[in-house]
Amino acid sequence: MEMMSLQFYKNNGGTHEYGTLTPKGTEITATPVNMDFKSGTLRIQHNNNFFDDCNYVRIKRQTQILYAWIENIKFIQDTIFNVTYRVDPFRTFRSRVNWGHQFIERSPEVTFKRDDLLASSEAFDELESITFRGSNTNSRVFVVQVRPNADELNSKSPIQPTPYAFYLTSYDVRDWKTNSTINQFFAKLSVMGETDNIVTAYSIPYIDMQDMVDSDLVLRSGSSTETVKGFKRIPGDLGNKMEMHKKLTRTITVPLDNINVENLMTVEHKVSVVVPEAGIIDIPDELLGTHDVKIRHDVDLFSGASNYMLVNSSGDKFTQSVRGNSVSSIPILSDPEATYLSQNQSALTTSLIGDVASIGIGAGMTMLTGGAGAMAGGGSIASGLNGILNRNANIKDAGNQYSNPPAFLGTALSAGLNNTFWIVIKKQRVDNRADVNNNFGYPLNRIGKLTLPSNGYIKTQGCSLSNDGTVPKWAIEEIEQLLDSGMYFH
Repeated sequence: MEMMSLQFYKNNGGTHEYGTLTPKGTEITATPVNMDFKSGTLRIQHNNNFFDDCNYVRIKRQTQILYAWIENIKFIQDTIFNVTYRVDPFRTFRSRVNWGHQFIERSPEVTFKRDDLLASSEAFDELESITFRGSNTNSRVFVVQVRPNADELNSKSPIQPTPYAFYLTSYDVRDWKTNSTINQFFAKLSVMGETDNIVTAYSIPYIDMQDMVDSDLVLRSGSSTETVKGFKRIPGDLGNKMEMHKKLTRTITVPLDNINVENLMTVEHKVSVVVPEAGIIDIPDELLGTHDVKIRHDVDLFSGASNYMLVNSSGDKFTQSVRGNSVSSIPILSDPEATYLSQNQSALTTSLIGDVASIGIGAGMTMLTGGAGAMAGGGSIASGLNGILNRNANIKDAGNQYSNPPAFLGTALSAGLNNTFWIVIKKQRVDNRADVNNNFGYPLNRIGKLTLPSNGYIKTQGCSLSNDGTVPKWAIEEIEQLLDSGMYFH
């Protein structure tokens, strides 16, 4: 009967590991009892305790070499044993397999892709904040809207036609009383009472007033007048000296390059810019880690409302933006109804157009149907008319001088928040990174040439291998399953 050569080993790895084998003893011969390329039984003569540390065997039969896991050892008599084995297809046939290009889920290659295996024993996410500021962090601008006389020039304000003139002065948000112009303004108002020409006064974020015209503000009440010095006035003819819309826009650099993007991208995360006076801007991943991102801050001259938009240094706009509310006016200065109309022109006009359209549609439907059902049933005509009536009531209510308490000059935010922003970074906590990366590699999730590592973890998805035509089908399928389940090389 044909004999074969055996070398027994102690294999410290598992079925999904490929590592070093520790030989046990020297080669011995054995007689096959029942065998094939997949499994079999060998009859071996050896001492009783030889197999205590053996779990793996190499079988040489003529030119054929098989590596196999020992599944069972059966005592026959004295020193005779039957050793049952199952072939390890990976170690036996790997030299004959064409690995090709596969979809590789994980590999030893370091990446910074999102990794669902990373986690923490802690229940909460990590939070980090980075404070940054724009210029003039202590300054805002006091604005007075004035109804000029017929012989005075109106302001050539940007975008929106208006009959009013704008007088401005900057002040320190920590103590506005240090501005003598504002002190003068309030002092003279307290003596004069309600004026004929002041529409409203309010505070807006800091804007550049360098090229604006120095101008005295004249307060009129009946036949008496008072003059307040120290204001800047938006001139009636801007000429080539300045473009007002540029004065209402500034940019603030966002220090996104201070963020550790590599660790951030591997886990669930969110990066936002908190703008206290407006809201929160979410930063898209493609901008993180760059140094070319700014916040464009546009100020509404008529209300102090601010729009904050992400842009790059060339001014190309991104989609993320947030708009802040207007700052409360000071309603004790002049006609509150005029103030309300001045600061709500856009909303009132849009709503009115919609209500008028509703009336038109309702009337048209009434004519087509030959009845008054639309009116009687509370249809478009009624809803349009009610909208106009309700809006008029709101305007009249705003005209009540005691409907709103006097507003604080500037903003309800504390001085320490003026022109100050925060990058807030929220990410999943991780305390198992070393265990995951050492034992399971890094996520790759792409198709590429499959190269088996000498050290590290490899995992494929939908593995499909070819060979030189000498590898049994069952062996190919099992190798594919091993790779799809993940293999560790060491």
